[in-house]
Amino acid sequence: MLRLFLLSNKGLSRSGRAGTEKRKAGGQVEELLRKAILGKNLVEINCEDGTRVLEPHLVAHNYNGHILLNGWFVRDDSNFGEQGWQDFMLADISELKILPETFAQARTGYNPLDSVKYANIQCCL
Repeated sequence: MLRLFLLSNKGLSRSGRAGTEKRKAGGQVEELLRKAILGKNLVEINCEDGTRVLEPHLVAHNYNGHILLNGWFVRDDSNFGEQGWQDFMLADISELKILPETFAQARTGYNPLDSVKYANIQCCL
């Protein structure tokens, strides 16, 4: 059964055949990203400057204590963005969807042990 997970700044809802369930956002963002990373599902995120689709590879704290999502940028709503590695602070993501699209493997150049950027890895490929 395919389920679409949606997280918004109003809380978390899970849509599926059995109906819709709403939960508080709290640590749910990290849990949804963990599911997407382990399932190699693309995610769609909404930030202040638009919507982006990513191949999520890692969730970690940086040295300033912020939780980051690191992923391969696939596309955005303007079609002007270049593909490549990007980091997003989870606090800046207003909405998150796990998409049914998947990716085969980690992208070239992926380094989850980049000690310059990441202080505490929560989940990674």
